[in-house]
Amino acid sequence: MVNKKRQLTTTTVLTLHQYLVKTQYYGKICGLVMKINLLTVAKNSIKLFDSFVFIFGLVSTGFAATSIFFWFSSFANNQESSTGSAFPYVLPIITLLVTGFAIKLSRNNKSNDHTYTLAAILALISTSGFLVISGLVPEFQHNKTGTDWDIFKWVILVGLYAGLITFWLSISLIMFKLSYINKMITNRKSNKSMIGNIDPENESR
Repeated sequence: MVNKKRQLTTTTVLTLHQYLVKTQYYGKICGLVMKINLLTVAKNSIKLFDSFVFIFGLVSTGFAATSIFFWFSSFANNQESSTGSAFPYVLPIITLLVTGFAIKLSRNNKSNDHTYTLAAILALISTSGFLVISGLVPEFQHNKTGTDWDIFKWVILVGLYAGLITFWLSISLIMFKLSYINKMITNRKSNKSMIGNIDPENESR
């Protein structure tokens, strides 16, 4: 009887121990699954938010370029009450700041990608265009007649449109390079290149 009681006690203890071990493993597995699910949700949320910010940034930059166009039109038509006398200096300063930011990002970039360099070049072109119109528009602001105006109005228009387009492209490239979408594209390209390097080795074997 005593031996049977000891066996029952031992069996009960072992069963309880196994149950606790199983429950611990089950708890760990559940914890890992929860962590994986939370990480997946967090990554997807970051991707969605980053994509939204990128699209919103592109649209906002387009609206800003349109606003600059109307701002320029008001200034060129001598409506200084709505634009202010600082107009000739604001746009070149902004584009120079963007150029400096792109150059800094390009220096910190350790890859062979030249997106930031291209963004800096476009921002410099934009600065040149805005400097041209900022220098010419005040000269013809009050007098838009004569042969000189017939010539330089086209120079002003080219400088304006070139400045706006290159400025929008420069900011768009910087935002794209900093976005999570660019990381996804580069990761896919790297994975494809790795698969392409592995396949010939398997075929040779």
